[in-house]
Amino acid sequence: RPFVDIQEEIKAEVVEKDIKLVIVDSAVKACGGEKEGKENALPTLTALGALGCSVALISHRAKDKEKKGSYGSIYFENDCRHVVEMSSPPQDPEKPIYIKLANVKSNITRRSPDMAFQIEWHDDHCCEITSKDVRDVPELLATLSISKQILAALRRGALSAEALASEIGTTEATIRTKLNALLK
Repeated sequence: RPFVDIQEEIKAEVVEKDIKLVIVDSAVKACGGEKEGKENALPTLTALGALGCSVALISHRAKDKEKKGSYGSIYFENDCRHVVEMSSPPQDPEKPIYIKLANVKSNITRRSPDMAFQIEWHDDHCCEITSKDVRDVPELLATLSISKQILAALRRGALSAEALASEIGTTEATIRTKLNALLK
């Protein structure tokens, strides 16, 4: 059912159990399954905001690369105070999984630095989750901005603009432009 239809019973449970976080999976389903338009998104977001606790609203990216924002409605991002995007590069199922969390919007405070986690499954159906530095995971390093890739490469020692361009896979002119911006 759409969240607006059950908001009073959810609110009562939040108050009764002193719940601090509600996780909604997914934004489109909470709107009643209507995937487009603010007619359903804004009332749902307003109802979620009235719960009196933090809400983690899960939404997928729009499949259309030309379309900015979350699947269903741009309001899922525009109306939120804090947006974290989770991504994972293509991975070998025999190796650990890497996940990156990027704070893409924050109206609350400064954006947090990107975070990475390694998930390793064991034979006993348990998993081990380890925090990683995004810059130390080659599968995730390429997802960072060119400026962040330059800084990660320079952590290992001095490199020429030509060597940086070769390592990052861009032009020397782009490297020089980004280095000049970093020095300002």
